Amino acid sequence: MAGGYPVLNNYKTNTPVTDGKVGHLTTSQQQKLKQMWTKIQAHIAATGDKPIQVPADPFKVGDQANLDDTPAAVSQWYAANKARVDNVKYKTINDTLYLSGKTSATVPGNFRPLFGDSAGSRTFRNAFWQAAMSHIHPDSFPLAYLIAREWDVNKAFDLLVGCVEWRASHAVDRLMWQGESTVNARMLERGLTYVPGKDKLGCPLLVVRVHENIPREHGEGLGEKYTAFAMEQASLISRTNGERATLVYDLSSFKMENIDYGFIKAIITMNNTIFPETFQLIVVHVNSWLFSGIWKLISPWFDPIIAKRIVFTKNAQQLQAYVNNDQIPEEMGGAKKVKKEHVLPTRQENEKMFDDAARDAAEKNLADIIAAFETSTAAWVSGTEVTDRDELAAKYKSAVAALDPYIRARFKSERVGNMNAEGELVV
Repeated sequence: MAGGYPVLNNYKTNTPVTDGKVGHLTTSQQQKLKQMWTKIQAHIAATGDKPIQVPADPFKVGDQANLDDTPAAVSQWYAANKARVDNVKYKTINDTLYLSGKTSATVPGNFRPLFGDSAGSRTFRNAFWQAAMSHIHPDSFPLAYLIAREWDVNKAFDLLVGCVEWRASHAVDRLMWQGESTVNARMLERGLTYVPGKDKLGCPLLVVRVHENIPREHGEGLGEKYTAFAMEQASLISRTNGERATLVYDLSSFKMENIDYGFIKAIITMNNTIFPETFQLIVVHVNSWLFSGIWKLISPWFDPIIAKRIVFTKNAQQLQAYVNNDQIPEEMGGAKKVKKEHVLPTRQENEKMFDDAARDAAEKNLADIIAAFETSTAAWVSGTEVTDRDELAAKYKSAVAALDPYIRARFKSERVGNMNAEGELVV
């Protein structure tokens, strides 16, 4: 299916992918980037303070506990929701912590969106810049959508706007603030997704262990919430590790009980529209006859442009075309020993999130840099020669890194030492 996909040649020659990336644009691509920024800035001006509403329960998962420092209130909630908490379909990491005797929150309960937005709404501008923070350079965000729509500016812009609005209305910023605490515990305990290492081009591997997905074990909405969390994680990990990731659907030992069309459609839909350039390669690793019939049903769900980057492997030897053997997990036939046991989050790893004064200072620094970058970009797209844009982009990268510990809970790769303080994978 991916025979005409040019990135495959990069894997054959072990050459990093540079096409369409900052610093490697053709004259035509740079012109389209300018057109994209023109449309983005016009949309920001047109939408102004118009709010994008954020429902209290965007994934429709039902009531969930928030641990805090008032044990009586927490105990009262659990007493009233015992049946739900005892049901593996709904149990969250917060529930697991509480049942183990811990009532203190691992993240602050007073979530605050960036740049002065209220908890119940976001402006397009603020949601745009929150989304852009998962990229290493401000240009990388619009470039991802240009690549995803093969440099058609109008289609790329429409895709980007839809993504930003979806992220805002689903409170992805709040989801990452809470981190694992309100995610389905069973999915994390089973190691449904994990990052075992890197592919041949140095990009992170996100492995989806499809045989560990048992739909009867998670309630409505929790699969979509988990998927958004896992894909945003992959995007954040990719930020300083090649800018793209490789998605591996591990269908080894796939059985009837793993068939979950809702979960599959959630992953494909988010891949198509919300995270279209997070994954430069999608590997379907399958040795199950059962999947062939399912593939006929789900393959049309992929965006045709995304479908070009899908490859199939049956064993570790075939997978080595894209991943070195020492990075392929043992359960997939490789040499990499991977501990998939889930390690529970702690307050200590998120201590900076409780420091409001330091967060405010880091946020103001980023906001000032963004404002300056917007001004410089407006001049740049109008044809004025600017000299500070690259410098501002470098400051933006540093400011994002400085703010990150104050607005996002750490995840497992960071907790167990697979990522260093700079966000680089060390596995």
